Amino acid sequence: MKYIYLLLLGFYTASVFAQMHKYVSIQQPAALVVSAGDDKIVAPNQSILLGGTPTAQFGNAGYSYLWQPATGLSDITFSNPTATIQTTTVYTVLVTDANNCTSTDTIRVTVDASGVAELLTPADIKIYQDISGKILHVEFEKQSEIIDGKIAIYNLLGQELQRKNILKTGLKTSVSFDISSYSKGVYVIKVGGQNMDVTKKFSLMN
Repeated sequence: MKYIYLLLLGFYTASVFAQMHKYVSIQQPAALVVSAGDDKIVAPNQSILLGGTPTAQFGNAGYSYLWQPATGLSDITFSNPTATIQTTTVYTVLVTDANNCTSTDTIRVTVDASGVAELLTPADIKIYQDISGKILHVEFEKQSEIIDGKIAIYNLLGQELQRKNILKTGLKTSVSFDISSYSKGVYVIKVGGQNMDVTKKFSLMN
């Protein structure tokens, strides 16, 4: 069948509609992760650092910190404040990122009045390389016990490079690390346990 269309002589208007599609890719950052650090047992008035390594990561950088309660803290807006307390305290850190996303974590600092005979301090940690420069020795010079302790090496970005367990340490107990793959620069040794948490920086020159 054929169709014949007749148009009368005159002016006509034709409307043409075009449909367009545009795709937008939205990048969603990883969820904000907060660490107040591991629970601690300390002697009365012993100073320790709170917070993780790092205290905040992911989300959108540009973090702000708020620690509560303020009791015994050096700075409630710092990522890793120092706490010096006489009674057991549970601290909460609230972290807000650049997009106003928030997350919290808590740490319990238990004060043990019976204490530990001698507590480790940064001055009690001796760090040195062997002749080859490939082995790092960490020596504890004070007669002390680290209960369920761990010792770890971090770079300045807060990334853990190596970790070893320490069940107990006595006079001049030494722990060794293979650092043959490390570049020149500054690193951090962290010694942690139920009764202490000590950090100390060291430099590799070769």
